[in-house]
Amino acid sequence: AGRKVRYLVDAPFSEERCDRFGLEVEGLMTLRWEGYEKCVYVASFGDTSCEQVRYWIVHVLLPIALQLTGEMWFLHTASVLFSERTIALTAPSGGGKSTLAAYLLREKKAVLGDDILAIETKENRLRIVGAYPYCRTYREAERLGEPFEPPQLTEKASLDTIVRLDLRDGDFTPLLTRLEGIEKFRAIHEMHFLKLDALDKRRFEMSRLIARQCRVYRLDIPRKSSRLAEVSALISRLGEEEKGVGNL
Repeated sequence: AGRKVRYLVDAPFSEERCDRFGLEVEGLMTLRWEGYEKCVYVASFGDTSCEQVRYWIVHVLLPIALQLTGEMWFLHTASVLFSERTIALTAPSGGGKSTLAAYLLREKKAVLGDDILAIETKENRLRIVGAYPYCRTYREAERLGEPFEPPQLTEKASLDTIVRLDLRDGDFTPLLTRLEGIEKFRAIHEMHFLKLDALDKRRFEMSRLIARQCRVYRLDIPRKSSRLAEVSALISRLGEEEKGVGNL
């Protein structure tokens, strides 16, 4: 959102769970997370709006807090559900995740979210917890976007496939390529939401688990809205076909 943010902690972050920390958002507010109370305390400055408070709590503080306590793990992806199988759509900010999520919503696909996906490891399975159901095609600062009705998740809903979007200039037929080896691992490792040094070990372990259980693809797509129907068809085909996953 173009603001400087400072962590407020009593002690350095470590691999152990962290149940108490704060965020100081330049010119807006200070947020304090009390994990044992499951409570957020807000001290705002000046003309901070309710929308800004909601954005910084939902989009930033809660994913950090739930990851530091070890309750969930967050991925920087859009996501869509096919029966009990979830496809994660990953790209850098501005790389087409929200545009594609908005198109899939118009196509009545079961979109979970456009930017963040929460998962938990349950019996060594990547169970989908969900995402906040907002979509913002144009990245207006400090806004969650437009709300939508997400699909209902069952206990069996799990992460199945990852698609890394590669947005390119020109007009061409979208191309889907299976990734293996180091390219597969790199695509997975780059999509983690929180990249604190203290979480390096957990992040690597999560990357290994995802690599063992998920197919990973690169999808080359042109910067042409006229090609979105073809992209949607490729995503749907992945969601409907039988899964065959090889280990990294």
